[in-house]
Amino acid sequence: PILDKGKLIGLLYLENPLVRGAFVPERVKMLDVLAAQAAISLENARLYQSISDYADALELRVKERTRELEDAYLKLREVFGKYVPRRVVESLVSGEGSLKPTQATATMLFSDIEGFTSIAERMPPEKVLQMLNEYFPTVIEPIDRNGGIVHQFQGDGMLVTFNLPIADPRHADKAVKTAAEIQKAVHNRTFAGLTLRTRIGVNTGEVTAGNVGSGDRVS
Repeated sequence: PILDKGKLIGLLYLENPLVRGAFVPERVKMLDVLAAQAAISLENARLYQSISDYADALELRVKERTRELEDAYLKLREVFGKYVPRRVVESLVSGEGSLKPTQATATMLFSDIEGFTSIAERMPPEKVLQMLNEYFPTVIEPIDRNGGIVHQFQGDGMLVTFNLPIADPRHADKAVKTAAEIQKAVHNRTFAGLTLRTRIGVNTGEVTAGNVGSGDRVS
């Protein structure tokens, strides 16, 4: 018998038909010692296999959990990125929802539509929305391409920053370049059947940026 702490875990069967009296008591005693060693080896092998299986299962769970977190993060960026610039989302996630106050020389770009109030007064609300939803993608494309970040939509207006919160040493040049490209993109195009003129102001100076708000709701 192969015993482990008194528990039978196997049997060792030996047969020698060529020699009479092969298994004398001394040899059987030696076989008992070998069986005890076999029991230890078998138990160690079983423990090793259990640990190996557990490690494999744990690694699989870690990979699954990592994939779940990555999927959740991508979903967060996809959904939240519609309301906050994607690069700001990444900064917020890495900062656990907070952006520390930052002071830097930055460039601000503000744009709006010339005569928007009188235009909107002559149009039904759904037509105004159609116009803006055709207009904004046109002007945002050069902003994104040049590293600007749209922080606010105010009716027809946009507040865009360069160099905050994402650092860019060429922020002033890129802001002016963006303004020129916006004017070119809007020129000779119609939005919901209307020709629009975009007004743009650009200024560079010292800016302090950070969270503003109360409790669970900040900008």
